[in-house]
Amino acid sequence: MKAYDSVLPDHPEYANRTSYVVAPTGEIIYSYTAMKPDQHVENTMAAVRKWQEAHNKKT
Repeated sequence: MKAYDSVLPDHPEYANRTSYVVAPTGEIIYSYTAMKPDQHVENTMAAVRKWQEAHNKKT
């Protein structure tokens, strides 16, 4: 958790709710942290689409 900077500040033994988008190169191109899950999928999929458009890739 520490390597991904996703620990809860008040409880370092617990992970924060963080979503990552990792490019095929292994680079983390987007991260989103919020305890409520509402926007995680929408935001990460938008980041994937943005990367695909920038690299002329399709799923």
